[in-house]
Amino acid sequence: NEDEYVDDVVIPQSLTVEGVTYAVTSVGERCFSRCKSLNSVVLPNSVTSVGEYCFAGCDSLLSVTLPNALTALAPYSFANCPQLASITLPESVTSLGDYCFTMCSSLTSIVIPNSVTSLGDYCFYGCSSLTSVTLPNAITSLPMQCFEKCTALPTITLPASVTSLGFQCFASCTSMTAFTIPSTVKEMGSECFASCSSLTSITIPASITTLPYGCFQGCTGLTDVHLPTTLTAIGEYCFNKCTSLSSFKIPESVTSLGSGCFQRCEALTSIAIPSSITTLETECFAWCGRLSSVSLPENLTSLGDYCFLDCYELRYFTVPKSVTYIGNRCFYDCINLLSIFMMPDTPPTTGQQVFTKSDLKTVYVVDEKAKALYQAAAPWNEYNIMVTPTGIDDAQLDKDDPRITHLYDLSGKPLNGHQHGPVIVRYNDGS
Repeated sequence: NEDEYVDDVVIPQSLTVEGVTYAVTSVGERCFSRCKSLNSVVLPNSVTSVGEYCFAGCDSLLSVTLPNALTALAPYSFANCPQLASITLPESVTSLGDYCFTMCSSLTSIVIPNSVTSLGDYCFYGCSSLTSVTLPNAITSLPMQCFEKCTALPTITLPASVTSLGFQCFASCTSMTAFTIPSTVKEMGSECFASCSSLTSITIPASITTLPYGCFQGCTGLTDVHLPTTLTAIGEYCFNKCTSLSSFKIPESVTSLGSGCFQRCEALTSIAIPSSITTLETECFAWCGRLSSVSLPENLTSLGDYCFLDCYELRYFTVPKSVTYIGNRCFYDCINLLSIFMMPDTPPTTGQQVFTKSDLKTVYVVDEKAKALYQAAAPWNEYNIMVTPTGIDDAQLDKDDPRITHLYDLSGKPLNGHQHGPVIVRYNDGS
């Protein structure tokens, strides 16, 4: 019962009641739960099990001596024991239950013996002082939210036996700076590293083919991402709010980008979409305020709703010939977008307010026939439609005119040699 036990408690191996001696083999469910003045407990070697919530909510508990015959820690065994700084697990233990050490905010280190083959969900959730964890060699998965909010944990070494990382497994581990996922891991849960704000570098092995929903969402310090050439999908909101990510290379193996996958990557300046991608989903690059260069593949068919919303550094944009749909508010609030180069012969279908609050004035098209079609279709007829110049073959300059020093394609990539089609030309006078 609450507060029935205080200070230090030593449980005997046996009890004699009315002349009969009984061996103590278990400590029952909630036995010491919420004994707020309990300081320490010694369990005898005769005990093989402890019940759920056995020591939960013991605010003053500093130490527990566990018996060598103990086989498992039940769910919530030591949940919310804020003063428990260390504990030694015997080699007899094979499993740690759900929420076993959750919110043990003073626990600084733990060695999980090799006898343990499974960890419960939320096992070390909220252990905000935990700096060192040794995982056993037999464990195959880290369950959901296992180390979430372990805000002092700088890193953790995964044994070769681990094949999966659960939902929010390391979420909000705000002291973690770098992580290399071993090649044995084949699956990562959603939001696995979400809000790891100090994480700067991550290496994904070739065994991972999909990055799930929100995997690195809110990793505001992330600058260095190493992706394998086996990766096929980047999930929804995967790199959302990775505000320090200034460059990113999408492997050619990737065939899909999820909605909002690079949303609010405020430092991202350029992106090249590989030819394996045929659609850009909703909010894919929304609120990427510094994005100024976008290279799209020739086989792209659609730009999703809000795809480049509030990308205020976009000044020029080229839409590939294969695009047939541009979604709602795709370029909404792109306040510096001056020109868009439309390679499709016929105007793509559009959603609502595609260019609203942008500074778009000129739409360049491929030829006079296309010009007539765009002038007859909304929203294109709201802008000045011009035929794209066909190159610089016929440019004639007087000897005193500015000299061409650099050529760029419409995504801002430098060009070497002659280039047919629309180009950006820089002259020696800076224009």
